[in-house]
Amino acid sequence: ALQDLYSKDGERNEETLDILKKMDDYFPHNIIPTTDADLDIQIGRIYLQAGMPEELKDRLRYIRERKDISLESQMFFFVYLYIFFFLNQKIHF
Repeated sequence: ALQDLYSKDGERNEETLDILKKMDDYFPHNIIPTTDADLDIQIGRIYLQAGMPEELKDRLRYIRERKDISLESQMFFFVYLYIFFFLNQKIHF
């Protein structure tokens, strides 16, 4: 499915999104949180590239509210926030 992510064919992106949605149904990130916030960010980035930018936004909101993330993960959160939201991305935080 990840090989389909970079395809210009919209149907192939749908296959990627379908797999991501199945993963989220099986392991909902708000019920079974990842131990590393970076993993949530990476999954959100895949959603963004596949055409669902709101999923990245939701994951960044969730990470922002977590109390158990390391200083390093907090730094990455702000780096991603800057990259995705302040460098002309199409989602608003």
